[in-house]
Amino acid sequence: MQVMFSSLHEVILHQRQVAQIENLPLQSRWHLPERFQLYL
Repeated sequence: MQVMFSSLHEVILHQRQVAQIENLPLQSRWHLPERFQLYL
């Protein structure tokens, strides 16, 4: 899946968010916004 970012800052921020999500227990992932679940 290709995701377009408007700036390098958004790429870094996105990577940090994904890293945080991956560290969450599976039960917590159900409460995430749908846009984040695309990356799991």
